[in-house]
Amino acid sequence: MGSMWTQRPVSVRITMQELAAQGLASKIVPPPIAKSDFDKVLAWQRPTVSKADHEVHERFTKEFGEEG
Repeated sequence: MGSMWTQRPVSVRITMQELAAQGLASKIVPPPIAKSDFDKVLAWQRPTVSKADHEVHERFTKEFGEEG
C-alpha cells in the first residue's frame, strides 16, 4: 500500500502570467467564498493600526485636511 504523500497531486509555484503564456490561466478556478469565511477571519483578526496611531491620523486630517 502506497504512502498518502505519493497520492497527492504535485504543486508548483507559477504566476498567472506564466499560466497564461501556456494557455492554462482560464483553467484556474478560485474556491467559492461565503460569508462564513469572513466571519471566521473577523473572529480572530486584530487591528493593524494602534488606537494611538489612528488618533494621530485623525488629528492630522482635521488640521491639514485629507490631502495634507
